[in-house]
Amino acid sequence: MINTLGLSIHHLGVALDLETFRELTFNEKVNDDKVQGVQTYFIFDQRFNCFIEYFTISGRAQNYSPGFHHVCYNVKNEEEFKVLQTTFKENRIGFQITNLENSGSTECNKVAFFFFKKFGIVEFNVCD
Repeated sequence: MINTLGLSIHHLGVALDLETFRELTFNEKVNDDKVQGVQTYFIFDQRFNCFIEYFTISGRAQNYSPGFHHVCYNVKNEEEFKVLQTTFKENRIGFQITNLENSGSTECNKVAFFFFKKFGIVEFNVCD
């Protein structure tokens, strides 16, 4: 369903317990995302041709299990985002988890999370 929208993938989100996160990011610059209450670390992955976002199981993510969590897609602007929002609601595809808000990371702009039936959690990064 999402693939038919023609959106490019920005990143894949992976939840890590604090100890594993610290081992992975030892001596690396991490981001304190005060919006979501997590620490994040982005690295570009050549195999997937997108970023991998590693984030701590804390804050809003405190009840998550370690492992793959979400896909984040780029959306051109807020107008395009509103069209997507309406489409998802009218077709009862799923529901919006968070409002569009400024990202706490430097890699994203404004973001919103959705839950889609038969797919899981999807994040949208509004690029404008």
